[in-house]
Amino acid sequence: MYWLNKVENRIESAWMDGQFLNKNPFHDTFSNDPKVTVAALTLDPVDKMLYYLRVWQEKCEIVSCKIHHRSSCKVVATPDEASHLAIYKDKLFWSNFHGKIYFCDKENCQKTTKVVSNLSGFERFAFLSSNVQPQRKDQNLCAINNGGCSHFCLLHPGEPWRNCVCPIGVRLLSDNTTCDPSGVRRALFVAAKTTLFYISLDTREFAPKRIAFEDNPSEAISIIDVDYDPLRENVYWLDSAKGEVRRSFLNGSGFEIVVSKLAPSVNHIAFDWLGRNVYLLDSEIGRLEIQKVEGGFYRKTIIPGGHEKPCCIQVDPQSGFIYFGNFYGEHARIERAWMDGSHRQVLISLPKVTSLIDLVVDSEGDRIYWIEGHSSKIASAKLSNGAEIKVISNDFQHFQAIAKLGDVLYSSSSVARSITAISLGKNDFPLRKDFFDGETSDGSKYEQFDSVIFHQTALKAAILRPKHQAVFSRHESSAAASATTGSYPIISKSKHSRLNINGCFPGNGGCSEICVNLPSSQYQCLCSAGSELQQDLSMCKIPTAFFVLTQSNVTDDLMRLSLTPETPNYEALAVPNITSIPQSIALDSTRKFIYFAIENRQTRIGSIQRTPFMGGSTEAIIHSTSLRQIRGIAIDSISNTIFISNGFLRRIEAISMDGSKRRTLVWDKIDPKFLVFHPHLRKLFFVNTFGTAFEISWISSIQSRKINVMAENVGKVTALEIDIKSNKLFWSSVTDSQGVILSTRIDNGHTEQLIGTSTILPKALSFYNDNLYMANDFTGSIDILAKDGTSKQLQPGIPHIRSLTVAHTTSETTINPCITKNIPEDALCLFSNTFAFGSNGKSFNVTWVCQDQFDYDSTTKKCIPPKKFILFASKDRIIRYRIHQNGGFNDDPYVILSISHIGQPMSLIFDSLSPNRYLYWIDAHDRDGGRIKRASDFLNEKTQHISLLKESNCSQIFDIEIDEIGRQLFVSCAPSDAGDIGFIHVWRIDEDDQLEYIGKVLAGDRKSVATNSFPSPTKIAVFGRLNALFYADCSRMLESPVIVRCQLDGRQCTVVVSRGLDCSTLQLEADLASPRLVYTTIDGIWSRDVYVDGDLRRLVYFSEGPQHLSLSPFDDRSIIIIASNETKNDEKLYKFRYDSSMQSLSQLEATKLIQPPTENNSKRISAVKVVGSGRIETSKLEFSCSGSECSHICRIPYDTGSLGKRRYECLCPLDYSPLIGDSSTSCIKNLECQNWQFRCFNGKQCIHISRRCDGVGDCNDRSDELPGVCPIQISSANNLEIYQIPQKSTVMWNCDGGKTTAIGLHSVCNGMADCVDDSDEKHCRCRSPADEFDCTAWQKWARRNYEERSNEPDCIPRSLLCDGIPNCRNGADELAMLCAIIKPKSEDSDTSSMTKLFDITRKQPAYVIIIFALLFALLIISIVCCIYCCYRRRQTFQRNKPFFGHHHHHLHPNASTTLLSTQRTLLTNAAASPLTQHQQQQHHFATTRLTIPSNHQAAHHQVDIALRTYPCSNTGSDYGYIPSQIQPPPSSTATYQLHGHGQTAGSCGYHTLPYNRHHHHNLQGTYNNPHLQIIPTTSNNDVLPAPNNLVDLNMAFYAPPPSAASLSTYGVVKPAFMPQNITPRKSTTRERASGRRTEKSSTLGRKNRQEEDKLKDELLFNFSGPPSYSQIGSALECSTPRSDRPPPRTKSGRHQRERELKNARQQMKRQREESSSLSSDSESSDLMQSSHRLPSNLQQRNPVEGSSSSGPSGTNPPANSCNSNSSGSTEK
Repeated sequence: MYWLNKVENRIESAWMDGQFLNKNPFHDTFSNDPKVTVAALTLDPVDKMLYYLRVWQEKCEIVSCKIHHRSSCKVVATPDEASHLAIYKDKLFWSNFHGKIYFCDKENCQKTTKVVSNLSGFERFAFLSSNVQPQRKDQNLCAINNGGCSHFCLLHPGEPWRNCVCPIGVRLLSDNTTCDPSGVRRALFVAAKTTLFYISLDTREFAPKRIAFEDNPSEAISIIDVDYDPLRENVYWLDSAKGEVRRSFLNGSGFEIVVSKLAPSVNHIAFDWLGRNVYLLDSEIGRLEIQKVEGGFYRKTIIPGGHEKPCCIQVDPQSGFIYFGNFYGEHARIERAWMDGSHRQVLISLPKVTSLIDLVVDSEGDRIYWIEGHSSKIASAKLSNGAEIKVISNDFQHFQAIAKLGDVLYSSSSVARSITAISLGKNDFPLRKDFFDGETSDGSKYEQFDSVIFHQTALKAAILRPKHQAVFSRHESSAAASATTGSYPIISKSKHSRLNINGCFPGNGGCSEICVNLPSSQYQCLCSAGSELQQDLSMCKIPTAFFVLTQSNVTDDLMRLSLTPETPNYEALAVPNITSIPQSIALDSTRKFIYFAIENRQTRIGSIQRTPFMGGSTEAIIHSTSLRQIRGIAIDSISNTIFISNGFLRRIEAISMDGSKRRTLVWDKIDPKFLVFHPHLRKLFFVNTFGTAFEISWISSIQSRKINVMAENVGKVTALEIDIKSNKLFWSSVTDSQGVILSTRIDNGHTEQLIGTSTILPKALSFYNDNLYMANDFTGSIDILAKDGTSKQLQPGIPHIRSLTVAHTTSETTINPCITKNIPEDALCLFSNTFAFGSNGKSFNVTWVCQDQFDYDSTTKKCIPPKKFILFASKDRIIRYRIHQNGGFNDDPYVILSISHIGQPMSLIFDSLSPNRYLYWIDAHDRDGGRIKRASDFLNEKTQHISLLKESNCSQIFDIEIDEIGRQLFVSCAPSDAGDIGFIHVWRIDEDDQLEYIGKVLAGDRKSVATNSFPSPTKIAVFGRLNALFYADCSRMLESPVIVRCQLDGRQCTVVVSRGLDCSTLQLEADLASPRLVYTTIDGIWSRDVYVDGDLRRLVYFSEGPQHLSLSPFDDRSIIIIASNETKNDEKLYKFRYDSSMQSLSQLEATKLIQPPTENNSKRISAVKVVGSGRIETSKLEFSCSGSECSHICRIPYDTGSLGKRRYECLCPLDYSPLIGDSSTSCIKNLECQNWQFRCFNGKQCIHISRRCDGVGDCNDRSDELPGVCPIQISSANNLEIYQIPQKSTVMWNCDGGKTTAIGLHSVCNGMADCVDDSDEKHCRCRSPADEFDCTAWQKWARRNYEERSNEPDCIPRSLLCDGIPNCRNGADELAMLCAIIKPKSEDSDTSSMTKLFDITRKQPAYVIIIFALLFALLIISIVCCIYCCYRRRQTFQRNKPFFGHHHHHLHPNASTTLLSTQRTLLTNAAASPLTQHQQQQHHFATTRLTIPSNHQAAHHQVDIALRTYPCSNTGSDYGYIPSQIQPPPSSTATYQLHGHGQTAGSCGYHTLPYNRHHHHNLQGTYNNPHLQIIPTTSNNDVLPAPNNLVDLNMAFYAPPPSAASLSTYGVVKPAFMPQNITPRKSTTRERASGRRTEKSSTLGRKNRQEEDKLKDELLFNFSGPPSYSQIGSALECSTPRSDRPPPRTKSGRHQRERELKNARQQMKRQREESSSLSSDSESSDLMQSSHRLPSNLQQRNPVEGSSSSGPSGTNPPANSCNSNSSGSTEK
């Protein structure tokens, strides 16, 4: 068979049974070409030909191939288009997309193509004929008895020529003819997003089959989990979209909904086939429930949840365990519990794992497997104890689910459709033995299958039809079995469990509701919510009453407990969304609700919630930041009112059942604790802990500030309870020695003690059915108090109880009197405390009250919000105090507004005319986001974040102010990148409180006329009716901050305050009632009358410097001042009258307020606003601009008579002007002027910038000549006609800054900035002002008039100016007045140019500045170089200059000893020893080189001789040493003074001068040796350097005469022309340190060690090679020393010196043989001076006067010198 693979775009083939798949039966070079598509396919079985369609983007081809020849394909036709192919006999047919059918001959299709006539509209077709499929020639084996196959018989072209196959997923038995009669035995269920599949694991087909269950296709489906029931052979799945658990058989029949009305957060299920229960896991709230699916749908919560986040549950009914993943903080763990939810324990802890995806349990193999999130790692551990954790694979990503069957682990991916099978054991089923896709990290083989199922969500592998014994049998789990070995804790029997080897199946274990199996062959009956298990441990019954309690060790639920001690039924009510320990509980026995209070300590939000008696759900009544520390709750079932004891606000409040209405009953001098209510007496009883003595008090249920005392000095009360029938009040207290319970009669106040003993510690009380129950914290039990004053335990083992009540049902007979025909919507019904008993029963007086600070209007039956109040804003809190007519604040309780996300408020305002009563404020934490916040003061809605960034481009908000009557919001702000400028923008407030942008009234990018600077407004104040806008300008461009007054539209601005302002403490408030402007300075609080400028008052002065205050006008006579003491974290409120005398702030008397509660964080008041004093009434909204026709700004003045019929005035913001016409309510946008134009203030006219400030008003409103625009006034003579102006008059122009003298117009836009602010080069019309001249700038003075085209600049080159030819169209370039300025005289042009060039007061062009800078840099560099060269020259001279005293002649350190010879020998470049300094110190070597003439034929050929000095050896056997047996002549006694001690030299056969660094040597005689004379010279060179250290006379050394013997013995001969550059290394740090240690131990010593180190560095300088003979010149006949400078130092690296030395040695070696043949006769050369310095320690005593020598005075010349002295003696 052949088919088209559309995915791979190719033809494939296989045998008809699916074997021998051939993916490329034909060779096609176009298979991988994306431009080619393989389409139609047809087969010619007669000729064994295959035809297919190859479609290109521009053409279509029909290709034919021989089915047994790979390379036989060829193109037979190229139709224009084709879609389907068919063969009939010798014809080839195809159809096109137009519905026509074509045909042709197979052998010659291209030339025989025809169309079938009278046919159209066809796409596909087929031929029905016996000739289509020819008769089989061989025998058809499948035709006889179906080939012996039980199901399908398929022919194939190989032996045995037929094959038996089974349906999909069914296994073929070993006889190869029969299929498994049981069908599919092993299957893998795959849950997809919208459907359900199962895949047979009996075969390798791995083909998914859909479970066709009944469903409504129009409804959404989301299948997220699946499980299997092996008993009923049902598959269960969870549909989260519908909130249901469903089941059906594999064929889709038996469809049924077993669980409904599930929360969307339920995301996992597990089926217990023995107990017939389904487990439901809610991962969001952490709850695990169990529900019966047969015999009644009972549901019970077994794990209530809380802070946990469990996931991926698995059940093992045969062992009695459940397994689930859980999360605690940032780590995960796997837990195990009994199937009833008890005995929870952590099996595996995974500290580094943050999430678990899925897990599966293999109880038979004692292993548990799981998938870790993020890494998709698959791991396993031992099921019994969680040990032996092993990572199976971490090679895959995005694993979503896991399942296991046998030894194969299956996993699916969340982003792909493949399923991975991992073989874990010896049995590699279903993997093929000869093939696998790879190995995991632990070496397990795996194979991946393409399931063709997208959006896989869950897997379940199961045996569909297991054996009976495998399903029903109970077996000991590995955990239970290991209990006997001690490897696992022993599992204790459950108190209420039952022992039965069969467990829950069959017969449900005899349980009436739910049955679950437990470990160790136990099982237990469970009851659904609201029912209690009876004493027979099988029956469930709904009780009439039970305990409801809270415990400090249970932080996330309410607990219930039976009143019967035999069956306590202690369990959780499974109340969700409890995040902390419930603080108080109360009962509504009529409606069967439990009310409780909780508090979230992180968000600091408290709430009142309720749950039914049976639990399982919760409903929030009210939540608020002020509902915290609730110490008591009481329920009035008659009026549907909740009473609470608010410990946070220290008050008692009443709240409606729906939470919409809330009223404070008492708030002053109270700190309530506990609360009980008597519904018939209408009294509330509580413990008042205000003050030092605690009291039991009561108040009426209506609002009354009177507190009645019932019992005094009650001590530390721990509980309070009431008995309505007997009118008794019970309370308990604790002393140091005992616990006490007392009772008091309500009618007469008689008090008696019921019990007092040390064995009780009462924590809670509850009265029910004439019994008083007590939570005894001493014994950890619930006790019942008998009438005889004794107590006995009712329910032991219940410790840490905080609240206790008895849940029971009652029927209320009293009719609610609040139910009338006209019930107010927003009022709360409270009964009075009086009643009368008549014939018809009880009657009450009804009082309707509103929420705090609201007034009830009996006429309209509505609650009226307060009109006059104060708002105090602090961090995360806004508090409202109501102002009464007497000006008091404490007549009503303060209200903490229920507003969330407040932040740190600043600049708080209130819109009293808003229908929603909106507050606007700036959050200091969010002020840089360009947003403000607003919220209503009575509507419980979220805080709105209003972004102003889009319209204003402001990201930083400084201040906001509202014009209530004008219905406008003013905002001062600044863009993020604007620098030190700011803006004031205006928004209109619509009738529905929507903000509509109007425009800006102050622009920071334009100079203010008032300050002549770019404004930076911060604080603002608005007087709408007076058309006054004040703002504080804190621009750093000003000398000091100022307060500026403008109109509402930002025009006509003037400075009103210019001294004493500090922007960090500045406050600016508008008192609309006075009207006065109130502001603060550095020295006090001031007020200024808006009408009268001279009315300025200083109200308060600061004696301690500037203060951080908050101000708000209180009425027309006083203001409110809030002074904060940051040190004490305290705020004080002062009320100051305007007519009072000036006082110091410290002398003011603070006003008392009922302070709100404080917390750990600072609650410093950051803003205050008084609302309703001196402002318009909210009922007079019609007197505002709400209905005005103004397009932009609107104001209503006090005097509206001048406005005619219209009572409001319309203004326009900046960039807008009023529309001229009959109506002046509309504004139009001003013209957009170019940068070279000046826009007139009317916004309708643009003039050239040159006409601004020219003395003549060119704007229609003359705004171009206003003083604020032109600070420097120019005479109007500039506007005279040309014949009236002198020829050399200069037309002046004002700079933008206005601070510089006006410059000439000819200097504007000339390429050089002449204004300080560069404004003369910012308004240029020409593109290149330095090279072009703007003709239009001089249009006013031009002779010609022409029409100016604003879009086309009239610019000419400046070279054409004043050339006698008019080049401008208006002739401005030849104006006489212009030419007289720029070209006064031709001969002075150069001088003028040079004068301008060197005029430092003018700004020069860029190229001039660059040229001057380069010239200056060159000059500086030259001077620096000269100074450096002179310095180096002087330093060199100082080093080389011989040092002689005035009376005593000393040898300079550079002086040297010159060796003279009868032979003319030149000693050159005496080099330091190549040995290191350390080696020289040890062996006392020194070297030098001599350059002598050679008998080489080459001209000027010389020879270099290297000499070395050797120390003396006493033995003469040491290699490299000179024997010391030779003694000096007897007649010679040379005495040397070393370090002041006279010694006789005689240890060495040869002598030289002794050295002493610090003393003179006394030379007693001269050693007369014809071979060697030592002569101190004035030269700066020496032949051999002195040893570094002279320890003894053995260090004396000599140099032999330069004879042939000495050359051959001690020297190395080298040609002089060979270059040599030996650079001795400088002494390293280590060598210097060693030398310093040696010198320190020497007897010679020295005074200055640093001077010695410096000398050593000077000696080790670089030497160049010897000079050539031509450089030396003719030899000197006498050895006259030269005083040349030493060669300059060179820097070379260590490796470079070593390479050069090596090369020199090699060259010297090659020349040694040549030099040995030279005669000593040829060694005649002039003796020149050697270039080597003598050490500084060589010093000579004063020579004898009168001696004659070419050397220094007193020096004896050598005997062989031409000036030799015959005497040869020297006197001292």
